[in-house]
Amino acid sequence: MSLFDPAALSHPYVPAAVLAFVVGLLAIGFVGRLERTSQTRSYLLYAIVHTIGTGAVFGEMVVAVPALKQLFGLTTYVFSTCLGSVALLYFAMVYCDRTDLLARRSVQAVLAGTPLVLLSAALVNQSVHVIAGPSRLVASGPLEVYGAATRPGGYLLGLYVVALSVYSMWLLVDYYRGQSGTLLRQGRILVAGFVPALALMGVGIFDLHPFPHIPIETWGFSAGVPFVLWGLFGYGVFGTVPVAHRRVVEGLDDGVAVTDPDGVVLDVNERLSRLLGVDPDDAVGDPATAVFEETPLAHAPPVAGRPDEDVRVEVDGETRRFHVSQSSLTDGRDVRVGTATVYSDVTERRQRERELERQNERLDQFADNLAHDLRTPLATARMYASELERKHDDPDAAQVATSLDRMDTMIENMLTQAREGATVTDPEPVALADIARDAWDRLDTEQAHLEVQGERTVDGDPSRLRRLFENAYRNAIEHAGPDTSVTVEVTEEGLTVADDGPGIPESERARVFDSGYTTRPANTGFGLSIIAALARAHDWRAAVGESDAGGVAVRIITDAQATLEEGAVVAD
Repeated sequence: MSLFDPAALSHPYVPAAVLAFVVGLLAIGFVGRLERTSQTRSYLLYAIVHTIGTGAVFGEMVVAVPALKQLFGLTTYVFSTCLGSVALLYFAMVYCDRTDLLARRSVQAVLAGTPLVLLSAALVNQSVHVIAGPSRLVASGPLEVYGAATRPGGYLLGLYVVALSVYSMWLLVDYYRGQSGTLLRQGRILVAGFVPALALMGVGIFDLHPFPHIPIETWGFSAGVPFVLWGLFGYGVFGTVPVAHRRVVEGLDDGVAVTDPDGVVLDVNERLSRLLGVDPDDAVGDPATAVFEETPLAHAPPVAGRPDEDVRVEVDGETRRFHVSQSSLTDGRDVRVGTATVYSDVTERRQRERELERQNERLDQFADNLAHDLRTPLATARMYASELERKHDDPDAAQVATSLDRMDTMIENMLTQAREGATVTDPEPVALADIARDAWDRLDTEQAHLEVQGERTVDGDPSRLRRLFENAYRNAIEHAGPDTSVTVEVTEEGLTVADDGPGIPESERARVFDSGYTTRPANTGFGLSIIAALARAHDWRAAVGESDAGGVAVRIITDAQATLEEGAVVAD
């Protein structure tokens, strides 16, 4: 017996089956090249399921061996009937971001239970023919295929499968009817692609065509592929998916405009359309310069390549400041398909920044005035103390002079602390390892030893970070001795300056960041408090603990989620 049935060459449905199978393979190939997202994966599953079913229909038509015809027929039933409607429903829910439905147990039961129920029904039908009569070879034009008379149970299952597909279509229609602009056009094309599938499903299940024993409902998917490919390459069906549009574009408080590489508006979100005073449907399809020409943002249209900048805009009689930023949009093949321009209202933010700068300036001025007013009488007192010591060689006068010198140092430290605590408003990239070595080289540390471990760049004030390290080094040398070994460890969570000295008793650590606290009468006690102020100025935290060598470990924490070792104390 020949493997292939020559009569298939004259059957009018064979070319349609070949075309449907090839179109399905093309859809798999095109979508398979795109970036792997939940939307593309769900559509790829849907395409694979139906393409296998379509290929099985073709196989049953062209083979001559009855056993192979039965095998292909079973394959068609499993993939097209049992899995096809479920794959479509899953795609619709994923594409429309209906995670609320996917989380329901009833929906999960439908997705998992439908294939099992349909398969079980087919097995039960072998002995109790409630779905269809006995399967046998029947003539279908010039060739034979396996067929059976449909029973009432079969029509009920058919209605159930159609209902799942109709519900999938309704999910897509329900989402897109609330959209506008490019997304609405995209939705119309995508929905149109599923209309042939539904139509052929009804025609095939209820035998409303000349050759009823051939399941042409399996070709519905392929009939809709041209629409999907049109939406894919013309409107980026899987590039501007509803999930991203609703959560990112429409969910932003900022205005967003999307333009194609030629500067034609593809979409504007609701926030920007209100600001511009234009209808999104009217804006889409026109050049961006024309759309923005008569609007408050006429001087800042979303043309590609514009620099990030602040622009002033008159809104409802009030001058507002908007920051304009752009990013390129690419499809799953890294091909540039457009530009997203974001208009962020930064009026209040800029006002806060200016007020912060003025507060910092006032703080600096106050600290300077205070230091000047204190140093004038202090200089007079030091002069008289020195004169008394010179004339009378009085040890008490010498002690007074020493105390006055200490007061002068304390004033300088307080002035430093006030200045360094001002918030950093203009940070720049700083390599921590480099700044740590530079600070060490500026100090008299001939007997001490420094080791720097790790590399990292942070945004900060270089001069203040240098002083942070200098204060940490002085603190180590003053408490651990001039020949101490200091280790700087730079990590993703921050940095640590550790020494091998005697350390700080745990009972004393709670006070180490207090201004003026010291266990050495000769010291002013401002070193660690200045370090804490410098850290706060960068919106970081400072902490003190024990080093691996038992000495002091001063830690600067740049990561808000970082955890501290037991016994460490964090500055307020």
